[in-house]
Amino acid sequence: MIKINDINNKYGLNNCNRWATVNEIKNASERIKFGDKDMKTAAGIPLLFDGENIYVDNTDSHTIIFGNTGAKKSRLLAMPLIHILAQGDESLIIADPKGELYERTSPYLNKNGYDISCINLRDIGLGQVWNPLTNMYNLYKTNKDKGMEMASDFVSLLIDNGNDKKTTVAYDNFWDSMSGQLILANLQLLFETGLKEEINIKSLTRLTNEYGEGDSLRKNRLYEIAQNINRESLAYMQYSGLFNVAERTRFSIQASLYAILSIFMLNSSLTNYLSQPNEIDVRKLKYKKSAVFIIFPDEKSTYNKLVSIFLKEAYVMLINESQIMQRNGEKQIRCNFVLDEFANLPAITEFNSMISASRSREIRFFLFAQSLNQLMSKYDTDADTIIGNCNNLVYLHSKEYKLLEHIERLCGEVTYYGEKESVEPLISTTQLQHFSKEDGEALMLIGRNNPFVTRLKDIDEYKFPRYKGFVQRRIIDRKAPILDCDKILSRFTPEQLSNLF
Repeated sequence: MIKINDINNKYGLNNCNRWATVNEIKNASERIKFGDKDMKTAAGIPLLFDGENIYVDNTDSHTIIFGNTGAKKSRLLAMPLIHILAQGDESLIIADPKGELYERTSPYLNKNGYDISCINLRDIGLGQVWNPLTNMYNLYKTNKDKGMEMASDFVSLLIDNGNDKKTTVAYDNFWDSMSGQLILANLQLLFETGLKEEINIKSLTRLTNEYGEGDSLRKNRLYEIAQNINRESLAYMQYSGLFNVAERTRFSIQASLYAILSIFMLNSSLTNYLSQPNEIDVRKLKYKKSAVFIIFPDEKSTYNKLVSIFLKEAYVMLINESQIMQRNGEKQIRCNFVLDEFANLPAITEFNSMISASRSREIRFFLFAQSLNQLMSKYDTDADTIIGNCNNLVYLHSKEYKLLEHIERLCGEVTYYGEKESVEPLISTTQLQHFSKEDGEALMLIGRNNPFVTRLKDIDEYKFPRYKGFVQRRIIDRKAPILDCDKILSRFTPEQLSNLF
């Protein structure tokens, strides 16, 4: 059996399919040293650290990180990554389920001149205000088609009930589809008739509630509006399909709507927060080094769909801004999505297309997942596309056999020659289960390099400067103005309504 040992890699090398050497990984990465002026020329996921130099992947490659609970994904990868990206003056959007990434890294970002925003869904009332309808409305006013595309994504994610893609029931889809049509039509009505300060979640829920009001259509104010708007518009067709149903069906649709919008109706603090004037403009990430944290509870999934909505909305705004800057020949700041607990979030609409198209727009994704099954349950067959578009794969630890088998196959097989020829995996599922947590062992598949087992350093071992906590400000609680059907009918005559849309 031919085997060459490498002192820096205990799993060694062999004559056929083999492990990468330390020097090969160094040559394929970029070296950065804190304090050097060239530090700002490279930033990415840490591959090696020798106590003085960090070797990072500075390419436009996306990265997916697998590690079960307790595998130290945050301390070995997420926290060092954020610090390194900060040294490189790159912008960040960070999904932070525990708030620990914000607590540990925001003082460092602040000290390095970052514009920091925080959407705090764990402690409502702290941080900055995110109104999910503001960017949608602004886009609608400049380009109705793109605005409605964003609105459609919003509705799709709002309806997502967290069920596996493989087990969705067709009967439920009917009610979801009808409810979605109403929310979409009401969004367009809101954008056409509301004042800027009325474009908020409270107005949307109020208009949606009015669909079920009145014991007959003759007494329904939303129906009165729907009868007068432009009959060639999409909104009119949607309203027609929703009102031309049996009374019992209309009430069933209303019941489905209550379930979809319950996240807002059951939490007045959240609804009021989401209805305040928007303070999050993600477009600035493209021209000014900035970081947006979105903190959400990890012990319950109630707000997870809001996180997915924000991430999709942010991506669309960044892509639009990137296209404008490209046309104008402006230099862009690279933006990095660092998404902890990615596979716990509701599936982001068309995420496989997003991850494919973003590389040429100076956008990178770093996806943290606990398991392969978890990812596949959310994205079904699209999970393969997502993993395939991540040029880097990092494995820390797992007991999930499907993931272990997947990594074993990716690493390939080795032919050993002796008295009897044998073919064995380069690394077995058994070996993968015994990586040392204390030593920070991680298997990396980086670009087109051979597999490599590295020892990642804990965040404390990097000796990054520590600064005092960056305190979140308290949001001013204002009473949000609401648009309802009575206001619309008082502002617009039937003739004016017919010219809308």
